[in-house]
Amino acid sequence: MANPQKGEIDLDFAGKTYTCRLTIDSIIRIEDELSKSIIELALDISNVKGKLKDLATVLYYGLRNGGNDVDKKEVHRLIEETGLVKVSTNVANLLSFSLTDPKERSVGKPQKQPSQ
Repeated sequence: MANPQKGEIDLDFAGKTYTCRLTIDSIIRIEDELSKSIIELALDISNVKGKLKDLATVLYYGLRNGGNDVDKKEVHRLIEETGLVKVSTNVANLLSFSLTDPKERSVGKPQKQPSQ
């Protein structure tokens, strides 16, 4: 079970619940790999402009930092079995949760999308 105070969030993929978390280190790696800021990425995904590579990269780091022993091939399988719409929603929620002030995080409540 996720601990919101540690920046963790539970998300469902392919019928299973996974704890996910983005750390500062993982955000830096994501930005380096995708050559865009985490804010740009969050906006792209919320505006349905995110690429599949964007989703897979964020999901990979989120799952790994949540304590899940997955590789990139497993992440691709999860995306395929879950479907792009649900994965996009989950990744948007993960990004939103990770960018939210820790004092504003709550357990079991969907996070508001960043306003534009």
